[in-house]
Amino acid sequence: MLQAAPPMIRFTRNAADGVSPLITAAAAGDTDFWWQGPGGTFVGKQPDIANFPVGDFTLRSSRWDAITAINFSTRKLTKFDMSRALRHMVALYSVAMNNNNLTNDVAQILPYLPAGLHDVALYNAAHVGDVSKWILPASLVSYNVFSMAGIYGDISGWVLPPLLSVLWTHATGVTGDISGWVLPAPFAQTYLSWAGLSYGTGGMFATATRNSSTYHVENNSMLLAEVDRILADCVASGTTGSTLIADGTNASPTDGVNNANRLELVNNRGWTVTVTA
Repeated sequence: MLQAAPPMIRFTRNAADGVSPLITAAAAGDTDFWWQGPGGTFVGKQPDIANFPVGDFTLRSSRWDAITAINFSTRKLTKFDMSRALRHMVALYSVAMNNNNLTNDVAQILPYLPAGLHDVALYNAAHVGDVSKWILPASLVSYNVFSMAGIYGDISGWVLPPLLSVLWTHATGVTGDISGWVLPAPFAQTYLSWAGLSYGTGGMFATATRNSSTYHVENNSMLLAEVDRILADCVASGTTGSTLIADGTNASPTDGVNNANRLELVNNRGWTVTVTA
């Protein structure tokens, strides 16, 4: 009978400068985390950067359950694999792997996202993969997976978690009709621009309840009817003081900048609205 592979994090660095990886685990000690690299074995939640030359590394732990945050951002990484360990990080609150030269398939972490995860930051890298079947954890507050052309998939079926406040998925290859989404009450900021998204007849913006929010949907090649529906739904929401950016490759709405719903938002609701003229 084959035994399951032991939990571990594996990664590769292509430069020796910068800062070391950071593990946050208040309930665990430095000796609960041991690393193996080109120079041998060492311990710690944030060992000295001198321990991290160019090469391949492995992190093992006796207290995966104590980890609340991991930060491997801007760590000169070219490879990173946490799929063996992620399912054991039951207390994980935040994960950051942005600003690296990574080409991970994001699908590798899909089945293992902890139920209590609050923050995901995977931007400005070379990650690839289909995110269409991602199930966002119910506790998620901030989702930042953007500026990666290799991320793709129809995200129309996503269900936005009730605590979600920030959603950035711009400059990716995602597609789909987002009009069927329901915006959570805390929803404050989204960048859905520079993608292939559409806006059908579902009425997403009409579900907004938070004032002074920011919505970016520019450069999605939306048709006139779609932009018209977005503006009408923003009016239907009854919210005030928000910002909507819907220009770029999107079509101009009926009557352009003089669209009746745009004028209602700007003149009577305190919105800032930018559309294609």
